Amino acid sequence: MCWVHGKTKQGLEIQKSTLANAGCGLYATREFDRGDEIGQYKGEVIGKRELYQRYHNGDAPYVIKVQKNTYVDARKSTSCLGRYLNHKPPRTANTEFVKPVGRRPKHVNIVSTKRIRPGQELFVNYGKNYAAHF
Repeated sequence: MCWVHGKTKQGLEIQKSTLANAGCGLYATREFDRGDEIGQYKGEVIGKRELYQRYHNGDAPYVIKVQKNTYVDARKSTSCLGRYLNHKPPRTANTEFVKPVGRRPKHVNIVSTKRIRPGQELFVNYGKNYAAHF
């Protein structure tokens, strides 16, 4: 999805993050209530073997674990706005990942955990599902 559709259809846009050295961040352009589905974290579905082959140095910044031995790699997925979510601790994060049911899901849903106002940056706690340093 291009930035125009992200802004008009999803209510999201990419801007410089408020976090130091974080690069870009994901921002709301409309209000989201608690429990609203904001979007999806999508990418290529890979297994643990492929994860280690691609990121042999242990640094996989756009990869999240969705199930045992199943990961979503959004590194090349430029249409995945969810890849611009930066990390914050659980109490200060305003979104969470909710895994869909099924074998080898191709995405993870992003759901708001608090009311989000236009202009606010979105944050998620990557927790143990983050594969940045596996």
